[in-house]
Amino acid sequence: MKKFPKLIQFIFISSLAQSQIVDLFISDWYIGHRGSGIYNNLIELYNPKEVPIDLSNYLFRRSQNGSDWRSLDDDGNYIRLGGTIPPGETFAITRTAATEGCINCANRTYDNGDPAGYVDPDNFLKHNGNDAFGVFFIGGLGDDIVAWEESGTLLDAVGVPGSDAP
Repeated sequence: MKKFPKLIQFIFISSLAQSQIVDLFISDWYIGHRGSGIYNNLIELYNPKEVPIDLSNYLFRRSQNGSDWRSLDDDGNYIRLGGTIPPGETFAITRTAATEGCINCANRTYDNGDPAGYVDPDNFLKHNGNDAFGVFFIGGLGDDIVAWEESGTLLDAVGVPGSDAP
């Protein structure tokens, strides 16, 4: 009878370990001021899974100057990208106003030739040191922007929405 509690404890601990599956997360965040109000921005996302991650299941949102997450009514407040990130690989996002080094990082390709980054046309990625950037899971919500805003799951963020502190 003493083995039964040990078995229950083993099953419980095993189930906890399995529930800690890590999803897409921000592995690098760089902001550098170039002067004249221009910032070099580079965000790197990492796929820790053993399977490719479909980026269309994710939404990237921002805050600005102490605001909460910006409304999805304006497409400049979010981006939704296509493509996949292979297991153990990164995906870089930068902006056209960034330096050549940042742009080259986002213009890389994976071994199969697929893009390993995205260069934003300075529409979404225009952060400075006190803005937040969040990765939201929206898989299964289709193309319903209201559902994204109400039911998207925040997976990772840099910065604090609702705070103007750097």
